[in-house]
Amino acid sequence: MTVLLVAPFFYALAGDPTYGLNAAANKAYGRKPDTLQNDPVTIVGVIVGIVLSALGIIFLIQIVIAGISWMVAQGNDEKITKAKQNLVHSIIGLLIVLGAYTIVNYVFGGIMQAIVK
Repeated sequence: MTVLLVAPFFYALAGDPTYGLNAAANKAYGRKPDTLQNDPVTIVGVIVGIVLSALGIIFLIQIVIAGISWMVAQGNDEKITKAKQNLVHSIIGLLIVLGAYTIVNYVFGGIMQAIVK
């Protein structure tokens, strides 16, 4: 809960969150960063990245909740088994999200290189 309350402040303190991305895009592709932001492939890539990041955060929260429920099970075998199952399912979901993120980065990276060349 604290993370949700504090995160906007860190976001505001960071300044322009796209500064590093724009500078890297300008250096890598040799064109102005503003032209990359209006590209449909870039827009879809950003949306997919945001969705996968949100899913990763959700699975991380589920892992923490499963760990806490395991700790407070107080030796109840039924609660411990349920907490272990939740933990395993959350880790599997997190691995799926990481795999999807890797595939999306690879595919969109290849598309961007083909468009730029």
